[in-house]
Amino acid sequence: MSDGAPGAVGLATKLEAQLPAAGVRETQEVILSGFPRDPGLKKAQEAILANPDIGAMRKLAIDTRLGRGVPRNYQLAYLWASLAAAAGDRSAANLRDDLDRMALAAEDESWKEAFADAAAEALRLWTERGLGEAIHAAMAQ
Repeated sequence: MSDGAPGAVGLATKLEAQLPAAGVRETQEVILSGFPRDPGLKKAQEAILANPDIGAMRKLAIDTRLGRGVPRNYQLAYLWASLAAAAGDRSAANLRDDLDRMALAAEDESWKEAFADAAAEALRLWTERGLGEAIHAAMAQ
């Protein structure tokens, strides 16, 4: 999590480039699991699920991709980008596509597996929580 420190995102990116994809994924999972007390990420996710909003989904995808105010986590970024893209957000679709390209470039299957899990969770949320219906109803108002 960069917390707005100048150069923090760039430094994290440089460090990640020196690690295998599996190491980056594992590190991100450890960091995320260390933030159970962090209300920012949990509150943001709960707010979106309670009141689906495409812009909020895109913002959370970007924030988790960069580690801006929340732990940096590509799998969560993929989840929220997928949901916003499913609702028609082109910027979120581009972010998801960038993450897919990162997965293809990785030397192992870590990101492909993580993003497949995120896509499955996005589909579950979209259907079981009725996110698609809620978003389209809100857009119709």
